[in-house]
Amino acid sequence: MAYIDVDSGSAIASLVALLFIAAGITTLVLAIVVVVDTGRHPEAVWAQAGQNRIVWIVLPLVLLVVCGVASLVVSIVYLTSIKKKLIAIEEAGTGQSATSGGDIPSA
Repeated sequence: MAYIDVDSGSAIASLVALLFIAAGITTLVLAIVVVVDTGRHPEAVWAQAGQNRIVWIVLPLVLLVVCGVASLVVSIVYLTSIKKKLIAIEEAGTGQSATSGGDIPSA
C-alpha cells in the first residue's frame, strides 16, 4: 500500500481557497438575482415603497467590484426587506404579485 504524505498546511490552504471561491460565486449570483429582480417590479411600486430602482440596480454591482462582502450584505438586505415590501405593495394594489405568476388575462 502506497502512503501519500499530504502536507496539512497545503490541504487547509486549498480548503480556504475553495471557500473563498464559493463565497465569491455566491456573492456574484446574489448580485445578479437582485439586479434581475429589480426589473420585475413596476416603477410605480418602487415609488410607493419610497425606494429608488436605479440605486438597487447599481449598488450591488458597484459593491461587487469594490468590496464583495458589502455586495453580499446589500443583496441580502434587498432580498429580505426591500423585495418583501415591493411584493406587499403589488399584492395590495392588484390582488396578486407580479412575480407570483397567475392567470394571463384574455384579450
